Amino acid sequence: MIQGVFQNSVFHLVQDEPASLDLLKSGDKGPVVFESLREDRCFLSEHLDRLFRSIELLQIKLDGSISRKVIQEALSKTLEANTITQPLRVKIQVTTHEFVVLIQPLDPWPESLEVIEYLYHRPHPEVKYDTDHYAKCRKEAKRLNVDELIFVDEDGFIREGSVTNVFLVIEGVLVTPKEQILRGIIREEVVEKALQKGIKVEEREVCRSEVDRADEIFVTNSLRGVVPVKGWGKWQKKSHVVCENLVTLLGLGKSS
Repeated sequence: MIQGVFQNSVFHLVQDEPASLDLLKSGDKGPVVFESLREDRCFLSEHLDRLFRSIELLQIKLDGSISRKVIQEALSKTLEANTITQPLRVKIQVTTHEFVVLIQPLDPWPESLEVIEYLYHRPHPEVKYDTDHYAKCRKEAKRLNVDELIFVDEDGFIREGSVTNVFLVIEGVLVTPKEQILRGIIREEVVEKALQKGIKVEEREVCRSEVDRADEIFVTNSLRGVVPVKGWGKWQKKSHVVCENLVTLLGLGKSS
């Protein structure tokens, strides 16, 4: 476990046990925005673009010593100090006066997921910032014995997963929600690459009732890539041809 901490205009490395790591928390210091990425499929520029967009949207006034260049250099130093040989999860947290770069082993995920809809609307869905939302969703997914919660609003429209974006394959068309979502890095890659290959994509309102006629469902996430859904309530599928083709097309390999 390696943590890089930028405080008082100085960056230093800490190697310690997970329980003792002092990660930034939203609170007295104001909101904490973050990005999580996978070291071996980085998309670093896209993640930093979204990080600074989140900073702008939440109107966080950064200390003059914190910049995109400084964060990039800190990330490089942290990765150079790494001795972990398995795939890595990299988390960058930023608040007004400091930031943290944390790298740790990537926890495994199932090769296909069981999901369920969950009535929830995430505040500021277009922004990645630390709240207790993520811990609550993990706890609720465990209680419901599923791998991921898919947020559905009061009108029955699908929005996003707790840590994923959602795609349905309906009669050969990729259908994905467009509004009130975090526009995930891998989501954007899937849309772009699919269109380049002549696959029709519809970014629109998607109703929960459409799940029943989907040929495939998959989710996307920067750490996990493109992951097929095997079950959503009564909807169950074992074949994931479109999803597998997209994984190959994007060169993402396995989800964990």
